Amino acid sequence: MEKYGTKPEHFAKIGEKNHRHSVNNPYSQFRDEYSLEDIQKAPMVFEPLTKLQCCPTSDGSAAAVLASEDFVRKHGL
Repeated sequence: MEKYGTKPEHFAKIGEKNHRHSVNNPYSQFRDEYSLEDIQKAPMVFEPLTKLQCCPTSDGSAAAVLASEDFVRKHGL
């Protein structure tokens, strides 16, 4: 899967960096470090994300949906 030039490896590198940083964070829920290969070979959750790239259900999350005024009007939102 590649969209806009982004490859699965790019997402895996983000996960590797985040796990590396969690080792030094005493408030991190998981403080294990994983290699890029570990992350890429973990079970797939939903392409391109593997288990080691996803947050546990206890972590909070947020999202923002941005749309132009024209789009909102066109779709009755």
